[in-house]
Amino acid sequence: MSAQWPDPQQGYWNDPAGGYEPTPGGQPDAAWGQGYPQAAYGAPPYPPGYPQPYPGAGTVEEPPSTGGLIGAMVVAVITMLICQGTNIIGVILVALALGKRTTNPYEARKFGKYAWISNWIHLGLILLGVALFAAAIATDA
Repeated sequence: MSAQWPDPQQGYWNDPAGGYEPTPGGQPDAAWGQGYPQAAYGAPPYPPGYPQPYPGAGTVEEPPSTGGLIGAMVVAVITMLICQGTNIIGVILVALALGKRTTNPYEARKFGKYAWISNWIHLGLILLGVALFAAAIATDA
């Protein structure tokens, strides 16, 4: 046998302790199971030489809900049809938000917000047009 492996005739393989000396009393050491030693109060949380994490490093932003983006798309298409295509920007913004929903939730949320702003502006223009039309009919009669 080589010097790398113990000789099986010496009883090493039959030893219940696996070749290790048992502790006195057969119990594990007092430090066993205590975990790693804790750093003193005021010690830096990272060892020197390692960069500190940037703010928000451990947070993961949840993607915007698909229902809200689909609702924005429906409103954008309806207002685009009513306003003769002027809300095409809302449709484009919602399409961008849906495309970036899983890869970049921050930009998807931003594009979704901008699409809703565009939708509300166009809904306001529609209501203003309806109010002006109603006023014109009321004063003409």
